[in-house]
Amino acid sequence: MLVTAVALSVAINIILMAFAYIRLSKEIGRRRKSDSLLREIREEAEEIVREINQVTDRNVGLIEDSIRRLTEKLSDADKRITLLGKAAENKEKERITYSHLRHPLPEVQNPLPDFDQMRGDQKEIPAKQKQETLPPLRERVLEMSRNGFSSQVIAQKTGATVGEVELMINLSGGREEVEHGNRY
Repeated sequence: MLVTAVALSVAINIILMAFAYIRLSKEIGRRRKSDSLLREIREEAEEIVREINQVTDRNVGLIEDSIRRLTEKLSDADKRITLLGKAAENKEKERITYSHLRHPLPEVQNPLPDFDQMRGDQKEIPAKQKQETLPPLRERVLEMSRNGFSSQVIAQKTGATVGEVELMINLSGGREEVEHGNRY
């Protein structure tokens, strides 16, 4: 009986040990499996982060390139706007000048006597005709000069010579014109 009890006790211990071995093997396998699963998840997450970084770098590069191109286009547009503004100013000046040319001052029938004498013409304007004529030649020449007309155009419109026009501008209004920056 003693032998039977010892054999029974050894048999129970072997069964318990076998049971414990099986249970521990399953637990170790499960932990190994969860560790490898955890490792795989980490590797996948790291790979996703790498891909996101690459895509972000590429997108940042594209955005920086787009910003550079837009800056160049804005600079070009600013230059064109400046040129357009200058062209508009010039067009306005041309419009004013041509409007003066479309409505020119009436031609002088008889220039002032003192300038006629300078040219050698000794005509005398009757008193009645003097009252009906335009402002004196000198005033018309200076007014046209202030409005930006050239000496040649003024001479043509007034019937005076270019030399006379330049002389009147230089002697009478030359200093004013230089100060205002509108020298013929």
